[in-house]
Parts: sequence; structure tokens; C-alpha cells
Amino acid sequence: HDLGVALALSAQAAGIGGSEPYWTNQLKLLFGSGLAAIQLLGGVPTLGALATMLLTSIQATSNGRSRSVSALGVMIERLNNAELDDVGRRRRARILAVLDPFEAAKGNNADTTRSFIQQALAPFLDPDLDILSSEAATDSLADLIFRDGCWVVMDLPRTSLATSKFVATLVKVLFQQAALARHLIYPGQTRRVFMMIDEYAELGTDLPGEGFGDSIFFSQMREFRILALIATQGASMLKNSAVKDAWETILTNSASKLVFKINDQETAELASKQVGERDFVAVESSSQRSSDGVSASSSRRIERKSEFASGLFLGSLSRGQFAFLGSTDAVSAASVKFGRVV
Repeated sequence: HDLGVALALSAQAAGIGGSEPYWTNQLKLLFGSGLAAIQLLGGVPTLGALATMLLTSIQATSNGRSRSVSALGVMIERLNNAELDDVGRRRRARILAVLDPFEAAKGNNADTTRSFIQQALAPFLDPDLDILSSEAATDSLADLIFRDGCWVVMDLPRTSLATSKFVATLVKVLFQQAALARHLIYPGQTRRVFMMIDEYAELGTDLPGEGFGDSIFFSQMREFRILALIATQGASMLKNSAVKDAWETILTNSASKLVFKINDQETAELASKQVGERDFVAVESSSQRSSDGVSASSSRRIERKSEFASGLFLGSLSRGQFAFLGSTDAVSAASVKFGRVV
């Protein structure tokens, strides 16, 4: 189930299925049930095996005639004929409750779902793209990071953008799930772990109802000794990303922000608000001349404003200069510092 959710979120981040909850739920159920079916029959649930099951056909011979049948139909037949214990039979019933109707379904919704599956999984029919879940792999990426203390760097090409987003988001989601369960998976292992993401808005995901998502991860990660560094181009990209309204929660949970020169007013105003506000004393004076002489008056009032105007981030910072907003240890008082990348 969790792998099904992770795959559905990855597809959504890659622009597959749009933002409609219905399609995300359909993909979640089909991916999760497909992986469970492969595992129940003793196979290794890889992306390639899932793609083969949901997307391909095979030639079958019956009464001396050869005909093309879907690999999913063959899998369903094998499930029905498998000898299983009580637990296995209950799992089989849950799996078939999803796969049977999908195999028989016709109409626009079924065709649309199949199109989304094709977009998400077709690249993994190529064995070279199935290396992340190869049957030969003995360690997961989470093992390398949490258990062995290795750095894992992913640099994915933009030539196959949807596939790159799908893979990168999947790795991110699986890392997050391992991080939030590290005390159970890696007991006694307390090393600090880092997650760094460039162009974060392209990989942001959030599905809090399933216990998945960036809003949950960023609010809890410090408890599990995770430090995250994310970079994005501006506020509008965060607002339009898959995290939707949760972008403000993610920003609030950031102990510090680095702001370089900004080109849009919206992001500049957001940065100004992040600095915080303080009280300014505004003095107003006036004078009036009349036949009786000159009269003068003055008044003072307190105004609460942002400490730094948005214009600072639009025009005052030059190339390489930045403003550091927040705290360096998440404990001391927040402050504003300025620096330059050298």
C-alpha cells in the first residue's frame, strides 16, 4: 500500500494524472495491488515487473490456437489458482478486488487510467531504467544513507523530464518514509542525515491523509535528526507546486532562509515578511501662518512595519549577495545577516 502511494505521488509530481484526487487514488490502488500480487506469488516487486504486468501482453496457446492475452489477465489467473494459507487468501481477495474490475473495465475512465499508467511505467520496460529496483540489489538507498552513512547523489537529465521527475520524487518519498520510521528500521542509529533538493517546487508532494507528504515530513524531521536544505526560484513556484496550500506550513517550519536577489514583487514581499516586523516611531509636524502669528503642532505615533522593505530584495542585493533570515541552530533568536558567495 505504501509503495502504491509513493508511486502515485511520484506520477502526480511528474504531471501524470493532474491534481485530481480521483486519478491519484486510482493509481495508488492499482500500483499497490500490482506490487502486492507480484510479491504474493513469490516475485520481486520491481518497477520493471509492475510495468510488465500492467502494460504488456503475451502470446498464449489454447486448443492449438495462439492468441494475445494481457499479462495482467495471466497474473489474475495465477492468483486464482495459487495455493495459499489463510493470510494469503485474505491478501489475494483484497488484491483481486482492485485488479479484477480494472482488467474488465471499459470506457473513458478505464482508458484514461491506462493512459496514466502507460505514461508513468512504460520507461521501466527498459531494463536499463529499472536499476533502482533491480532484483540484484541487496541494499536500498535508505540503507546506504542511514545505516552506512553514504552520500547518495541523483543528477537526472532533463531530456526525459517526466521520467526524471518520477524517479526523483519516488526516491524522495521513500527516503522520507524511511526517515520518519528510522527508529524502527535502524534501531540505535542516530547519525544526523541531510536531504538537499534543488528546484524543490518540481518535486514537492503532499498527501497528509495517507500519512505521506512534505508538510508532515518537514514538521517532524528534526525529531528524527534530519536536516533539509531546499532551493526554489520563488513564491509563485511553491504556490503552484503539488504541495498546494501546504507551502506556507513548509516555509514556517524552516528555521532559516537564504534569499538572493529576487526578480518578482510577490517573493520580495514574502521575504520582507519573513524578516519580521518592529515598531517604528512616526513623527508628523505642521505649521500654519495667520494674522495672529504662526502656530505649529507635532504628533508622534507608533507604526508596526516590516523591518526591511521588499525593495531591499528587489534592487539592493547584487549578484552573489544574500540575506540570511532566521536562526543557525533553531534555538537562538532569529536575526538578519547579509553576506556574499565567494
